[in-house]
Amino acid sequence: MSWWLCLALVDTEYVSIVPGSGTVLFSRHIKDYEVRQALLKVGLKYVGRLSGYSIKWRSSAQFLNESEAVKEIERAINMLNEVELASKSSAPHTVLQDGECITEVMLNGRAKLLLDNVRNNVMPTIIGHHTYKTLRRNTALLDLVEALLGHCNDRAGFSAEFMRQLMSRRYRVGIVHVKPNGEVIRLGNADVLKPDPNDIVLMRRLRGGGHLDGLGLPKEEGDMAISCSAIGNEYLIHVYVDHAWRPKGIYININTPIEFTGGNILYIDLAVDVIKRWDSNEARVIDYDEYVSYVSMGVIPNRLRVRVEKLVGDLLASAIGLVRSALTRPGSLLSSFIHHRIPA
Repeated sequence: MSWWLCLALVDTEYVSIVPGSGTVLFSRHIKDYEVRQALLKVGLKYVGRLSGYSIKWRSSAQFLNESEAVKEIERAINMLNEVELASKSSAPHTVLQDGECITEVMLNGRAKLLLDNVRNNVMPTIIGHHTYKTLRRNTALLDLVEALLGHCNDRAGFSAEFMRQLMSRRYRVGIVHVKPNGEVIRLGNADVLKPDPNDIVLMRRLRGGGHLDGLGLPKEEGDMAISCSAIGNEYLIHVYVDHAWRPKGIYININTPIEFTGGNILYIDLAVDVIKRWDSNEARVIDYDEYVSYVSMGVIPNRLRVRVEKLVGDLLASAIGLVRSALTRPGSLLSSFIHHRIPA
Protein backbone atom coordinates (compact mmCIF):
# COMPACT_ATOMS: atom_id res chain seq x y z
CA MET A 1 0.00 0.00 0.00
CA SER A 2 1.29 3.46 -0.86
CA TRP A 3 0.25 6.80 0.58
CA TRP A 4 0.35 10.11 -1.29
CA LEU A 5 -0.39 13.40 0.35
CA CYS A 6 -0.33 16.84 -1.26
CA LEU A 7 -0.46 19.89 0.98
CA ALA A 8 -0.46 22.91 -1.31
CA LEU A 9 0.63 26.34 -0.19
CA VAL A 10 -0.27 29.41 -2.22
CA ASP A 11 1.27 32.86 -1.92
CA THR A 12 0.20 36.16 -3.38
CA GLU A 13 1.79 39.47 -2.53
CA TYR A 14 -0.73 39.99 0.27
CA VAL A 15 -2.02 36.63 1.49
CA SER A 16 -0.86 33.02 1.94
CA ILE A 17 -2.96 29.87 2.12
CA VAL A 18 -1.13 27.40 4.32
CA PRO A 19 -1.84 23.95 5.76
CA GLY A 20 -3.74 24.46 9.01
CA SER A 21 -6.88 24.08 11.04
CA GLY A 22 -9.02 26.81 9.50
CA THR A 23 -7.73 29.86 11.35
CA VAL A 24 -6.89 33.40 10.26
CA LEU A 25 -3.25 34.33 10.94
CA PHE A 26 -1.32 37.58 10.71
CA SER A 27 2.22 38.62 9.98
CA ARG A 28 3.86 39.88 13.19
CA HIS A 29 4.44 43.17 11.34
CA ILE A 30 0.69 43.92 11.25
CA LYS A 31 0.34 45.62 14.63
CA ASP A 32 -2.53 48.10 14.19
CA TYR A 33 -5.60 46.75 16.03
CA GLU A 34 -8.19 48.18 13.62
CA VAL A 35 -6.30 46.85 10.59
CA ARG A 36 -6.11 43.36 12.13
CA GLN A 37 -9.85 43.42 12.92
CA ALA A 38 -10.74 44.43 9.35
CA LEU A 39 -8.55 41.68 7.87
CA LEU A 40 -9.89 39.14 10.36
CA LYS A 41 -13.45 39.97 9.29
CA VAL A 42 -12.59 39.32 5.63
CA GLY A 43 -10.59 36.19 6.40
CA LEU A 44 -13.36 34.61 8.46
CA LYS A 45 -15.75 34.87 5.50
CA TYR A 46 -13.53 32.59 3.42
CA VAL A 47 -11.54 30.33 5.74
CA GLY A 48 -14.54 28.05 6.32
CA ARG A 49 -14.45 27.08 2.62
CA LEU A 50 -10.90 25.75 2.97
CA SER A 51 -10.71 22.28 4.45
CA GLY A 52 -7.30 21.66 6.01
CA TYR A 53 -5.99 25.15 5.35
CA SER A 54 -5.58 28.47 7.12
CA ILE A 55 -5.35 32.02 5.76
CA LYS A 56 -2.37 34.16 6.68
CA TRP A 57 -2.26 37.88 5.96
CA ARG A 58 1.20 39.02 4.95
CA SER A 59 2.69 42.32 6.16
CA SER A 60 1.78 44.18 2.95
CA ALA A 61 -1.92 43.41 3.54
CA GLN A 62 -2.12 46.14 6.19
CA PHE A 63 -2.38 48.69 3.36
CA LEU A 64 -5.41 47.06 1.68
CA ASN A 65 -8.97 48.29 1.98
CA GLU A 66 -11.77 45.76 2.47
CA SER A 67 -12.65 45.27 -1.21
CA GLU A 68 -8.98 44.82 -2.15
CA ALA A 69 -8.57 42.25 0.65
CA VAL A 70 -11.58 40.30 -0.68
CA LYS A 71 -10.12 40.25 -4.22
CA GLU A 72 -6.75 38.97 -2.89
CA ILE A 73 -8.32 36.09 -0.98
CA GLU A 74 -10.46 35.11 -3.95
CA ARG A 75 -7.42 35.20 -6.22
CA ALA A 76 -5.46 33.02 -3.77
CA ILE A 77 -8.33 30.49 -3.51
CA ASN A 78 -8.53 30.26 -7.31
CA MET A 79 -4.78 29.65 -7.46
CA LEU A 80 -5.12 26.93 -4.79
CA ASN A 81 -7.88 25.22 -6.77
CA GLU A 82 -5.74 25.28 -9.92
CA VAL A 83 -2.75 23.81 -8.09
CA GLU A 84 -4.82 21.02 -6.52
CA LEU A 85 -6.41 20.19 -9.87
CA ALA A 86 -3.04 20.12 -11.63
CA SER A 87 -1.53 17.93 -8.91
CA LYS A 88 -3.96 15.11 -9.63
CA SER A 89 -2.67 14.57 -13.17
CA SER A 90 0.95 15.70 -12.87
CA ALA A 91 4.00 13.48 -12.88
CA PRO A 92 6.15 13.35 -9.72
CA HIS A 93 8.49 16.33 -9.19
CA THR A 94 6.43 18.59 -11.46
CA VAL A 95 6.60 22.26 -10.49
CA LEU A 96 3.00 23.31 -9.91
CA GLN A 97 3.71 26.85 -8.81
CA ASP A 98 6.82 28.94 -8.32
CA GLY A 99 7.12 29.56 -4.58
CA GLU A 100 9.18 31.83 -2.41
CA CYS A 101 12.22 31.17 -0.30
CA ILE A 102 12.43 33.34 2.80
CA THR A 103 15.76 33.29 4.57
CA GLU A 104 16.45 34.72 8.00
CA VAL A 105 19.98 36.12 8.11
CA MET A 106 21.91 36.51 11.36
CA LEU A 107 23.98 39.68 11.13
CA ASN A 108 27.22 39.82 13.06
CA GLY A 109 28.79 42.93 14.56
CA ARG A 110 30.76 43.81 11.41
CA ALA A 111 27.66 43.63 9.21
CA LYS A 112 25.76 45.89 11.60
CA LEU A 113 28.57 48.47 11.47
CA LEU A 114 28.30 48.49 7.68
CA LEU A 115 24.56 49.10 7.98
CA ASP A 116 25.26 51.90 10.45
CA ASN A 117 27.43 53.59 7.84
CA VAL A 118 24.85 53.14 5.08
CA ARG A 119 22.11 54.62 7.27
CA ASN A 120 24.41 57.49 8.22
CA ASN A 121 24.46 58.54 4.56
CA VAL A 122 20.76 59.33 4.92
CA MET A 123 20.42 60.52 8.51
CA PRO A 124 22.65 60.89 11.61
CA THR A 125 23.45 57.39 12.90
CA ILE A 126 25.74 56.48 15.77
CA ILE A 127 28.26 53.66 15.34
CA GLY A 128 26.43 50.83 17.11
CA HIS A 129 22.90 51.85 16.08
CA HIS A 130 21.85 48.44 14.74
CA THR A 131 23.46 46.55 17.63
CA TYR A 132 21.63 48.76 20.15
CA LYS A 133 18.29 48.02 18.43
CA THR A 134 18.85 44.24 18.30
CA LEU A 135 17.12 43.39 21.57
CA ARG A 136 15.24 46.63 22.30
CA ARG A 137 11.75 47.85 21.52
CA ASN A 138 12.00 51.23 23.24
CA THR A 139 14.61 53.27 21.39
CA ALA A 140 13.68 56.73 22.67
CA LEU A 141 17.19 57.22 24.11
CA LEU A 142 18.76 56.28 20.78
CA ASP A 143 16.48 58.71 18.94
CA LEU A 144 17.52 61.52 21.31
CA VAL A 145 21.23 60.71 21.02
CA GLU A 146 21.09 60.66 17.22
CA ALA A 147 19.24 63.98 17.18
CA LEU A 148 22.20 65.41 19.11
CA LEU A 149 24.65 63.66 16.77
CA GLY A 150 23.27 65.78 13.95
CA HIS A 151 24.93 68.79 15.61
CA CYS A 152 28.29 67.06 16.20
CA ASN A 153 31.23 66.82 13.78
CA ASP A 154 32.96 63.87 15.51
CA ARG A 155 30.73 60.85 14.86
CA ALA A 156 33.33 58.28 15.96
CA GLY A 157 34.15 60.08 19.21
CA PHE A 158 30.49 60.77 19.97
CA SER A 159 29.58 57.11 19.36
CA ALA A 160 32.43 55.82 21.51
CA GLU A 161 31.44 58.11 24.39
CA PHE A 162 27.81 56.97 24.12
CA MET A 163 28.99 53.36 24.43
CA ARG A 164 31.22 54.18 27.41
CA GLN A 165 28.36 55.95 29.17
CA LEU A 166 26.02 53.01 28.53
CA MET A 167 28.48 50.51 29.99
CA SER A 168 29.58 52.64 32.94
CA ARG A 169 26.01 52.65 34.27
CA ARG A 170 25.60 48.88 34.28
CA TYR A 171 26.16 46.77 37.39
CA ARG A 172 24.79 43.65 35.72
CA VAL A 173 24.50 42.51 32.11
CA GLY A 174 23.11 39.47 30.35
CA ILE A 175 25.21 37.23 28.13
CA VAL A 176 23.35 36.23 24.96
CA HIS A 177 24.94 33.34 23.07
CA VAL A 178 23.48 32.76 19.58
CA LYS A 179 24.31 29.40 17.99
CA PRO A 180 24.93 29.10 14.22
CA ASN A 181 21.57 27.35 13.80
CA GLY A 182 19.80 30.40 15.24
CA GLU A 183 19.14 28.99 18.71
CA VAL A 184 19.45 31.70 21.37
CA ILE A 185 20.99 30.67 24.70
CA ARG A 186 21.00 33.12 27.58
CA LEU A 187 23.92 32.29 29.85
CA GLY A 188 22.42 34.36 32.64
CA ASN A 189 23.24 37.69 34.24
CA ALA A 190 26.72 38.65 35.34
CA ASP A 191 28.11 41.28 37.69
CA VAL A 192 30.10 43.90 35.79
CA LEU A 193 33.49 44.18 37.49
CA LYS A 194 34.97 46.40 34.80
CA PRO A 195 32.58 48.31 32.50
CA ASP A 196 35.12 49.37 29.88
CA PRO A 197 34.32 48.64 26.20
CA ASN A 198 38.00 47.86 25.65
CA ASP A 199 38.39 45.66 28.74
CA ILE A 200 35.22 43.97 29.96
CA VAL A 201 35.41 41.81 33.10
CA LEU A 202 32.27 40.00 34.28
CA MET A 203 31.57 37.59 37.12
CA ARG A 204 28.85 34.95 37.32
CA ARG A 205 28.10 32.88 40.41
CA LEU A 206 27.33 29.30 39.44
CA ARG A 207 24.93 26.88 41.04
CA GLY A 208 26.20 23.51 42.14
CA GLY A 209 25.30 20.40 40.19
CA GLY A 210 26.26 19.10 36.78
CA HIS A 211 29.61 19.77 35.16
CA LEU A 212 31.54 22.78 33.90
CA ASP A 213 31.18 23.20 30.13
CA GLY A 214 33.79 21.24 28.20
CA LEU A 215 35.97 20.59 31.24
CA GLY A 216 34.16 17.58 32.67
CA LEU A 217 34.70 18.89 36.21
CA PRO A 218 31.93 18.92 38.84
CA LYS A 219 30.16 22.26 39.23
CA GLU A 220 30.17 22.97 42.96
CA GLU A 221 28.44 25.53 45.16
CA GLY A 222 30.56 28.67 45.33
CA ASP A 223 32.10 28.22 41.88
CA MET A 224 32.33 31.35 39.77
CA ALA A 225 32.98 32.18 36.13
CA ILE A 226 35.19 35.19 35.39
CA SER A 227 34.53 36.31 31.80
CA CYS A 228 36.88 38.68 29.98
CA SER A 229 36.69 40.26 26.55
CA ALA A 230 36.27 43.59 24.74
CA ILE A 231 33.78 45.03 22.29
CA GLY A 232 34.77 43.72 18.85
CA ASN A 233 36.79 40.75 20.20
CA GLU A 234 36.37 37.45 18.40
CA TYR A 235 36.62 35.35 21.53
CA LEU A 236 35.28 35.38 25.08
CA ILE A 237 37.34 33.92 27.93
CA HIS A 238 35.62 32.16 30.82
CA VAL A 239 37.88 31.27 33.76
CA TYR A 240 36.22 28.96 36.28
CA VAL A 241 37.31 29.29 39.91
CA ASP A 242 36.11 27.79 43.18
CA HIS A 243 34.86 29.67 46.25
CA ALA A 244 38.46 30.47 47.27
CA TRP A 245 39.38 31.81 43.79
CA ARG A 246 41.44 28.73 43.01
CA PRO A 247 41.34 28.18 39.22
CA LYS A 248 39.63 25.06 37.93
CA GLY A 249 39.91 25.63 34.20
CA ILE A 250 39.45 27.92 31.23
CA TYR A 251 36.89 27.86 28.41
CA ILE A 252 37.51 30.17 25.43
CA ASN A 253 34.47 30.68 23.23
CA ILE A 254 35.27 31.65 19.63
CA ASN A 255 32.61 33.88 18.11
CA THR A 256 31.73 36.80 15.90
CA PRO A 257 32.81 40.22 17.23
CA ILE A 258 31.45 40.90 20.71
CA GLU A 259 28.59 43.44 20.77
CA PHE A 260 26.99 45.43 23.60
CA THR A 261 23.29 46.13 23.15
CA GLY A 262 22.89 48.42 26.14
CA GLY A 263 21.94 45.62 28.51
CA ASN A 264 23.52 42.48 27.08
CA ILE A 265 26.78 41.12 25.73
CA LEU A 266 25.84 39.54 22.39
CA TYR A 267 27.69 37.36 19.87
CA ILE A 268 27.17 34.51 17.41
CA ASP A 269 28.98 31.37 18.53
CA LEU A 270 31.18 29.71 15.88
CA ALA A 271 30.93 26.24 17.50
CA VAL A 272 34.64 25.57 18.03
CA ASP A 273 36.20 26.29 21.45
CA VAL A 274 39.51 26.03 23.29
CA ILE A 275 39.64 24.60 26.83
CA LYS A 276 42.26 23.89 29.46
CA ARG A 277 41.85 22.25 32.84
CA TRP A 278 44.08 23.81 35.45
CA ASP A 279 45.47 20.38 36.39
CA SER A 280 46.43 19.68 32.76
CA ASN A 281 49.61 20.68 30.97
CA GLU A 282 47.99 21.50 27.68
CA ALA A 283 45.02 23.21 26.11
CA ARG A 284 42.87 21.46 23.53
CA VAL A 285 40.18 22.16 20.95
CA ILE A 286 36.64 20.86 21.37
CA ASP A 287 33.58 20.70 19.10
CA TYR A 288 35.74 20.95 15.97
CA ASP A 289 33.56 18.44 14.08
CA GLU A 290 30.47 20.57 14.76
CA TYR A 291 32.33 23.62 13.47
CA VAL A 292 33.38 21.80 10.28
CA SER A 293 29.80 20.69 9.67
CA TYR A 294 28.64 24.32 9.76
CA VAL A 295 31.43 25.23 7.32
CA SER A 296 30.43 22.42 4.95
CA MET A 297 26.79 23.59 5.03
CA GLY A 298 27.86 27.15 4.23
CA VAL A 299 26.51 28.49 7.53
CA ILE A 300 30.04 29.57 8.42
CA PRO A 301 31.58 30.94 5.17
CA ASN A 302 34.96 29.72 3.96
CA ARG A 303 36.49 33.20 4.17
CA LEU A 304 35.76 33.16 7.90
CA ARG A 305 37.28 29.71 8.32
CA VAL A 306 40.83 30.97 7.72
CA ARG A 307 40.48 33.61 10.41
CA VAL A 308 38.90 31.20 12.89
CA GLU A 309 41.55 28.52 12.47
CA LYS A 310 44.38 31.02 12.91
CA LEU A 311 42.67 32.30 16.05
CA VAL A 312 42.35 28.73 17.38
CA GLY A 313 46.09 28.22 16.94
CA ASP A 314 46.92 31.50 18.67
CA LEU A 315 44.63 30.71 21.60
CA LEU A 316 46.07 27.22 22.06
CA ALA A 317 49.53 28.77 22.35
CA SER A 318 48.51 31.51 24.78
CA ALA A 319 45.88 29.80 26.95
CA ILE A 320 47.98 29.66 30.14
CA GLY A 321 48.91 33.34 29.88
CA LEU A 322 45.28 34.29 29.32
CA VAL A 323 44.22 32.44 32.48
CA ARG A 324 46.87 34.14 34.61
CA SER A 325 46.01 37.55 33.17
CA ALA A 326 42.31 37.01 33.85
CA LEU A 327 42.97 35.92 37.43
CA THR A 328 45.10 38.92 38.38
CA ARG A 329 42.25 41.42 38.08
CA PRO A 330 39.00 40.22 39.70
CA GLY A 331 40.04 40.66 43.36
CA SER A 332 40.61 44.42 43.23
CA LEU A 333 37.84 44.88 40.68
CA LEU A 334 35.37 43.07 42.94
CA SER A 335 36.29 45.36 45.86
CA SER A 336 35.73 48.40 43.64
CA PHE A 337 32.43 46.97 42.39
CA ILE A 338 31.15 46.43 45.94
CA HIS A 339 32.32 49.92 47.01
CA HIS A 340 30.40 51.63 44.18
CA ARG A 341 27.35 49.40 44.44
CA ILE A 342 26.98 49.77 48.21
CA PRO A 343 28.19 53.25 49.28
CA ALA A 344 29.33 53.68 52.89
